[in-house]
This record gives sequence, structure tokens and C-alpha cells, in this order.
Amino acid sequence: MDNIVNPMDSSMSENFVTEVMAVGNMFSTSTQIQGTTKSNGRKRLHSWKRPAENSAEVLECEEPTCKKSKGEPKDNFNDRFDEMLKMMSCLGEQINTQIASHMDNLEKKIEEKVTNILDKRLNIEMENLDQRIKANIEEKMHEEIGKIRYDIDNKFKIISEQESDLSNPTHNNRQLKVIVKNFDESAQETQPGYLLKSVQDLVTDGLKLDIKVNNVERIQPKLNINNHVTSSKTRPRLEVVTLDNSDQKHKRLSKKRSLKHLPKYSRVYIESMKSPEELKEEHNLRTVIKHLGTDKKFVFKNDCDILGLCETFLVGDNILDVSGYKWYGHNRKTVNKKAKRGSGGVGFLVKKELIGSILKVNILDSSFEDILWIHVTGINSNLSLCLAICYLPPDGTTRRTDPNTFFETLLDQIYSFQNIGDIQLFGDFNSRCGDISDTIDGVDYLVPRDTIDDTNNKFGELFIDFLTVSSFGILNGRVGTQNFTCISTLGKSVVDYVCVPCENIDTIKSFTVLSMSELKSTIGCYPDSTPDHSILIWETETGSDVTSVQPQNKSETVSKFDLTTIPNDFLTNSEILEVVKETITSIERKMNLEGDIQSAYNDFLTLVACEMKARIHSKKVPKVRRTLQKSKYKPYWNEALQKQWDNVQQCEKKWLRENSHCAKRELKATYVQNRKRFDMDLRKSKRLYQVEKKRSIESSFANDKNEFWKKLGKIGIANDRVIGLPNSVKNADGVIIQDRAQVLDVWRREFEALYSNNTDPNPEPSDGESTDSIPELNNPITTDEVSRAVKDLKNKPSF
Repeated sequence: MDNIVNPMDSSMSENFVTEVMAVGNMFSTSTQIQGTTKSNGRKRLHSWKRPAENSAEVLECEEPTCKKSKGEPKDNFNDRFDEMLKMMSCLGEQINTQIASHMDNLEKKIEEKVTNILDKRLNIEMENLDQRIKANIEEKMHEEIGKIRYDIDNKFKIISEQESDLSNPTHNNRQLKVIVKNFDESAQETQPGYLLKSVQDLVTDGLKLDIKVNNVERIQPKLNINNHVTSSKTRPRLEVVTLDNSDQKHKRLSKKRSLKHLPKYSRVYIESMKSPEELKEEHNLRTVIKHLGTDKKFVFKNDCDILGLCETFLVGDNILDVSGYKWYGHNRKTVNKKAKRGSGGVGFLVKKELIGSILKVNILDSSFEDILWIHVTGINSNLSLCLAICYLPPDGTTRRTDPNTFFETLLDQIYSFQNIGDIQLFGDFNSRCGDISDTIDGVDYLVPRDTIDDTNNKFGELFIDFLTVSSFGILNGRVGTQNFTCISTLGKSVVDYVCVPCENIDTIKSFTVLSMSELKSTIGCYPDSTPDHSILIWETETGSDVTSVQPQNKSETVSKFDLTTIPNDFLTNSEILEVVKETITSIERKMNLEGDIQSAYNDFLTLVACEMKARIHSKKVPKVRRTLQKSKYKPYWNEALQKQWDNVQQCEKKWLRENSHCAKRELKATYVQNRKRFDMDLRKSKRLYQVEKKRSIESSFANDKNEFWKKLGKIGIANDRVIGLPNSVKNADGVIIQDRAQVLDVWRREFEALYSNNTDPNPEPSDGESTDSIPELNNPITTDEVSRAVKDLKNKPSF
């Protein structure tokens, strides 16, 4: 087998093809049938030889085809055939070996080339990645270094301020000082040692502490920008007490609650002395916390055209700003200097959509405190109503009104306005009438009242006398359903009434008393504090066709353009280009010469609107009025509070419906207990919510200033500082005008003149240097100037 010729050798390839690869011709056979010889169809090839190395063995075939002769033995042919098969098998193995070797070499070469290519690409990408990482790291490092530098500067600033504060002898021992508030002043304080002895008695007798007080001094009240004393004259000045060490201060502050149980020191309050910065920070946080958890004010609307309100607590010229309503108010002119808010006050809210188109409203009389009369007339009808909202303060209040004077004034006003229109009186009279009749037998033929409040007081007797003299009747208990008009933890009563002339009671179509608990459950809103008085709702038959003049509620439609069909030559086609050029010229002339910006803007709008109507398809669609839906519930409202409120409401209903005095007393005690527990849990939930929000705001301030200002803006503190346009202005003659139309006209003219350029289009040259004489301003802008301007820009855009 070693002597087999290598067919892959180039010198033997030709012989190999002609001699070895033609081996298949040896299988061509010939068959003799009936003396005729037929070939198998193969072509005849040359004879082949297989020379052996060393010429040891030679195979020859002189015939082109191997066909068996008559005298040739059979065994010799088989041997030669076997030898040929062995030779072919060896050649096949050698070919397979050579092919495998070549394939291995080829794979190695391909792998080397692919590896080299990948290595080069990876090296390039790694270099680029390293450069990008280095650039990002440098940018982040610069940013972090800037932040750290800024924080370090701030800390150094704070440290320097603290150092200067510590170096100040007046603040050196602030940490050892406490403030004592509401400690009564005495004329004997001018004596040496008296004030120190008084405070020492407070520590020894009140706090039960064996602590020595080193120094005590009174702080003079501060002056504001108007040089007025900020603290009240009725309150004693603050005391600053200096102690020996911080342990004494801690013990004193921990025992301060025990003072409220002592009558002598029940009003005294002790707290740690704080720096002005800490006081400002606490003041700001209190301002923020005050607005946390509060919702926007709302008014319950039940298709009420006119609403009368008592005890508005407004001061001076303040008004109630309610969307969709106009306010007619009568506030108290004077307020007690100790009062933290206003008191009393009455007013009306009238729908704006009715005023001017259907109704005309005027104030008839506001001369007497807490009584307001308005006259409501129909523009296209015979409607004429005189409405009076009244509030009589209860007996025993500091702002007590003489009830006799109150009812006499009201009676005089009724006689004055009875010929103007139909009169209706309503409000809070604080009068408990019980079952006393408000009519005269044989004169006033009215249905008896259904009374549920059997108690009467002094104001109630005077109120009944007033009704009988004026021939007015009470609607409560006669029309609609009867209910208590004041429900609180102190009790229940009927003190709010609606009164009309006896002959006009038939004009009242319906009357309802809606308690506050029912109102809160109906609208699903539970404020922190609600009034105790119920809402009285009634409907009056005017006797004239007022609804016929009301505008019909037709569905409004608006034109809506299909912006997907805007043509490509919009405002650029040949037909409109001339119009565009003329409009641009007109805008430039009006802005530069006439200074009329509004007219130029109107011309631009007219051009765009005309082109849109001519080129863009439009269709009529119904006008949709979108209103923002606000959650009814407080942010701190939960299921537990809802269950407690449902329980309170059930207890209230049981108490109001019970007639037995013994059971009524027990049900009232149960209602009061559940109501107080609900109010306490509601306030607790609000405080927890405020503390959580406070911590969130403080963490945002420390971590992310942008998030801090976003959260602060959502609270709505800025809304309290919004001031509308003044109701009175001076005209060109210096006269103060208060008419709304004239005031708005003055504001309009002032704003028009604010940005208008009414100067001469060709002004005379000034004495100063003209801009034309400065060549630098007339030169074209260079690339270097633009580059410097870009470099001076901030890193982040500011909006």
C-alpha cells in the first residue's frame, strides 16, 4: 500500500486522470445474443496501466474493454478484480485524509482572519468607550465638585455666622435661656430683686424644682415698619430667664405642663429661647402647615337662585367670592380689638346669569346692623320681591343687640316696603317660640304649626309679638317637613325661621330643612368644622311668567377644523402670497409707526382665519363644557372616620326622633360622646397628615429644590395673596369713580397706552450721541461674537 501513487501530485495528475479515473470502463460488458454482440453504451477509452514502484508489478490490459476470452481462467479475473477494489479503497481513504487536512488548514486560516478582524474592531470600540467614559466621569466630577463646593461655601457661611453669633455677648448663652409668656406684670417690678424673686417662686412653687435662677429681664415689644407695637397692650411682656446649665433648662421645660393645673400660673407658658432664624423658619412652617389638608371653599348648590347667609364673619369691605354668584353684603363696621376674626354680618348671593337678563337686584336698606334688605324685580315680568336677611345675636353675648330695638326697626322697615313688593323675612333670630301661636284667632286663618321644639325663651315671646303685630306667619311646621334648625352637642332647637305675610303663605310651593349632617353625607365632604345651623330651602311662586324669558338651553355648536387636511401650500400659494405681503406690510406699519399692536395682531388673525376657512375642511360639533372634577373627600379621610361618621349620624337621627324624655337624655349623651370622639379623631388624622407632609417637604428641601417648590406650589399658599383689581380708581380729572364699567374702562385705556408707541415716526435728533455715529453697532455680527455669547450661556436652560 505504500507504493500507491499520490494522485494529488501535480506531476502525476494527468496520468492519474487518464489511467486511474477511467477505471469505471472496466465494468463495461458485452453480451452475445444469437451471434450478435451488443455494447452497454459506454464509450471506449484507452488501455490503462498501474505501474508499481520498483517495477515489481505491472498490470496491463491491451484490450480497450475487459472482456472475458474463451480460454481465460475465471479465478485470475476475480483476483485482479479484488486487487482493483483494494486499490480504490486505499485511494478513497487517502483522498479523505487529504480533504480533512485541507479543511483543518482552511478552518484555522479563517479563524485567524476573523480573530484578527474582531480584535481590531474591539480595540477601536474599547478606545471609543474609554474616551466616552472618561468624558462622562469628568463631567460628573465637575458637577459633583461644583455641588460640594457650593455646600462647603454654605457651611462655611453658616459656621461664620454661628461664630459671629457666639462671639456676640448678648447671644453667647442663648442655649441656657428660656422664655416665660403671660407672666403678669406688676408695678413693684421696678424694685430691685422683685422680678427675680417672682420667677424663683414660679420655679419653686409652680414647677416644684430646686433650681436657682440667675437673671431675669423683660423684653421690650418690637416695632414693625409703621412703628406700631406688634404685641397686644393687654398681654404682659415676655421674660427671659437665664439658668446655670442645660440640665436645669431641660428639667424646667419638662415640668412646664404642671402649671396649667395651678390657678395662679394657668396662663403662663414656658419655651426655649430661639434665634431669629429659627423663629422665621417656624413661622414659615406654620404657614405651610395651615394650608395642608385644606380644600377649596365650596357652596352647596340645589338650584338656588338666591341664597341668604347669616354670620358671614366678614370685616370692612370684604366680600364672598363664589363662582357663578354675585355678593350683596352688609358687614359689621366695628370689631372687638381682642377678636381674632370678624363677627356677625349678613348677605345675599344671587346667580349672575339671572342678573341683567331676567332679574334686577338693588339694596333697599342696610342702615341697621345685621339686617339687609334687597329688592328683586323682573326685567320682562311683574316680579317684585323685598327680601330681608336678619341675624339677632343670642342673649349673653359680648355683642348684644337690644331685641326690642331690633324688632321695632324691622317692623318700621316692613311698613316702609310693603307697598313695593311681596316681603319675605328669614334668618337666625335666636328665638325659641315653643308652641306659642303666631296668629290671632278669628283674624288670621292659618293652619296651626307643627312644633317639635317645646321650649320658649324671652326672644321667642318678643318674636311672636312682632309676628302678630305685622300679620306675618312662620313657614316652619306649616309647609313641607319640620326639623330642628340648630343641632349641636349642647342640644337641639328651632331658632331659624322663614316668615311671610299670612295672605302669601299659599305662594310657597315647598319648604325643607336640611341639617348639616345630611348635607355632608349628601355631598360627601367632611370639613374640620361645620356650622350647627341647618339650611332652609323653599320655593316661591312669583305669580308672573319669569321662566318664559329665560334663555333656551339649546346645544351650542362650534366649528372645528380638520387639521389633518392642511394642504402643503397653506399660506404659500400664488393666490394668497400677495395678501400675506400686504398684511405683513400693514403689521409692520402699525407696530412701528402707529404703535397699535392690537390692530396688527387682529389683522394677522383675520388673515389666518380666512385662509383656514377657504383651504381647510371644517364641521360643526357640539360645544363641550369641561369642568374639573375635584375629590370630595379630605386627603386624610379614611374608612375608620367614615364608619364613625355613619354612627354619629344614626345616633343623631335616633335622638331627634325620640319623644320620651328619659330615653332622649340617654340618646343625647350617646350622640354627644360619639360626636366628640369623631371630632377628636378627625383632628388627629389631620395633624398626622400635616406632620407627614411637613417631613416630606423638609426632605424635598434638603434633597431636591425643584421638587420642594413643586410641592409648595401645590399647597396653594400663593392663592391667599391674590389681590384683584381695585373697585375704585381716579379718572383723568382726579375724581374717584366706583362704577365697575368705568373702572374697567380706565384699566383698559391704561394698559393700551402702556406698550403703545405714540411718538413721532420721524423724531428730531437728540442732543446726545446718535447710534448711527457708533460704527461698532452697525458692523455685522461676527463668528467670534456668537461663540463668546454661546460660551456665556448657562449650562442648563432657565424658564
